[in-house]
Amino acid sequence: MKRKFGPAERERFFELMGAGSSMNAASAAVGASRGAVRRWWAQSGPMTPLRMGPHGGMAEPVPPPREKSGRSLSSEDRAVIQAGLGQRLPLSQIGALIDRDKSVISREIRRNRGPDGVYRARIADRLAGSRRARPKPFKLAVNELLCRRIATWMDQGWSPRLIADMLRRTAGRDQTSRVSHETIYQALYVQTRGNLRADLNQQLSLKRRSRVSRSSRTNPKNPYREAFTISQRPAEAADRAVPGHWEGDLIIGGGNRSA
Repeated sequence: MKRKFGPAERERFFELMGAGSSMNAASAAVGASRGAVRRWWAQSGPMTPLRMGPHGGMAEPVPPPREKSGRSLSSEDRAVIQAGLGQRLPLSQIGALIDRDKSVISREIRRNRGPDGVYRARIADRLAGSRRARPKPFKLAVNELLCRRIATWMDQGWSPRLIADMLRRTAGRDQTSRVSHETIYQALYVQTRGNLRADLNQQLSLKRRSRVSRSSRTNPKNPYREAFTISQRPAEAADRAVPGHWEGDLIIGGGNRSA
């Protein structure tokens, strides 16, 4: 007979995952199968991917302990927010408990709750810690699943801009499952910046080997693009031995130099 799990087992699983436990260890602790806990995470986990295996867990590392500061919320602050939400306290009252404005509480819940709408302090602390981490890893260098999705769509003839738009529509609040079209271009043209296949750049309608920034493009209508620069003037003009050359210096320099 298939065992039914209540909210207590599910919340215990998320508590263990937020504390740094592997998925195998967390599922064994609550007595659930790996298939069951994967479904729980798909329904309620606010981030992907997970590192699978006996030692794998959430991709984001456990953040170091942080003291309360004027800007960042501490793990204790987030525990108070979770407890206050469980007691259905108003946001203004929860903010008063940790000396924060209710707008801070609202933003914290909105950014760090799961897809099911539930705010979990341990998971929220991991999310906030991953946002603070510097330098930021290149997204396509650490997300193999995302790379496979992009490669499949590019094999079907999709453009990077269309892929980025589809990822934005399907990922929801999961920022780890969406990238900009420029990130895809960088992974294609600079192979050290991602795990996309090297041959995918041939799928692009643009056949150049590298990206050309807009700032580097020259204006074809510029009347001075073929003009000589002052560094190209002949040596006899530089020593000002011929009358008239020093007058050009005065005009170009805009100063009042003597010969």
